[in-house]
Amino acid sequence: RLECHSKHEWHDGCVNTVCWTDDGRRIISGSDDTNICVGEWSNPNSKPLTYDSGHRLNVFQARPLPHSNNRTIVTCGADGEVRV
Repeated sequence: RLECHSKHEWHDGCVNTVCWTDDGRRIISGSDDTNICVGEWSNPNSKPLTYDSGHRLNVFQARPLPHSNNRTIVTCGADGEVRV
């Protein structure tokens, strides 16, 4: 049976992508608001690191680059761009 462990309201638009960091401590999310958020999934009161992805349209994917120690995130969006 599934249950909700935590709920976050980090974005102002529809969330299109959610990904765990390699260490499992944080989630990375991308949204129609074009922001990327990185935050602790287990603490609903924590403030995420939020930054503008630079995309002009919706963010569809956000993932940490392998071997980057979760410090580099690659994104793609509806504007046809891939950003690192």
